[in-house]
Amino acid sequence: ATLATDHNTRAHAAGREAFVGLAPCPMAPEYLAEPESRFTTLLEERTVRLCLIPLFSALVTLKMSMMNGTKHIFVSAALNSEVYENPQQRLARYYIWHMTFFSVFSFKLRKLPASLSWVAFLNLAAFLLVLWSGFDCHDGGYKRTWRQYTHWFASASICIIFAVETCTVWWRERFVAVAYLALVGIFLLAFLLAAFRMTPDTGVPWVGRHMELPLQWAILGAHLAVVWHRWPILALGQPKPGGAQFQPLGP
Repeated sequence: ATLATDHNTRAHAAGREAFVGLAPCPMAPEYLAEPESRFTTLLEERTVRLCLIPLFSALVTLKMSMMNGTKHIFVSAALNSEVYENPQQRLARYYIWHMTFFSVFSFKLRKLPASLSWVAFLNLAAFLLVLWSGFDCHDGGYKRTWRQYTHWFASASICIIFAVETCTVWWRERFVAVAYLALVGIFLLAFLLAAFRMTPDTGVPWVGRHMELPLQWAILGAHLAVVWHRWPILALGQPKPGGAQFQPLGP
């Protein structure tokens, strides 16, 4: 058991060194072994923390809000119900989302090099701010107040953080940066237009004027998908097709 632990520790350290460009990573058995089955990939830590937990958290809590009578299927509607829900539901919802946020946070904190650990903490701070500022079902005095505007600010911050982080830390390619930043810009503009009733009502249930709803889910889902896809490559220090090795921001 001691030998196995030491082996895993050395492999993880080698992966972190390669991630910051200190040295190539010639040994990382969990990635250099023969191709694994899809079932094995499904059980990997990155899949559970970045894909399965967020996906099922979103599906369950969004369905809870729809059953409560929510008007729009924003990510915010999954985080907090727009209408009153009993304390048992609220406790379950907050447990689910705190578990999800800390799951993503802990993955990034342990996988990113020490010089980029602040990225994980910034993620967590933004996650918690958007969750706590969106609590609006207890007094009916949420709309057009500082709490709602704080929630809007926090939501926009997460979109911007994910856009910058995706194309500067995880996948430094021009096409990724252009696509992601354009997606965020279009979403924010469309949301503001809909919020101030400058767009037509589509008549689609749970969408209404907010035609930008799919973009919000795409922004968040795409970031987690990129982190899931790129982490094994970055852990190995694998060079890009052009020959240049990946270099994240930082020393």
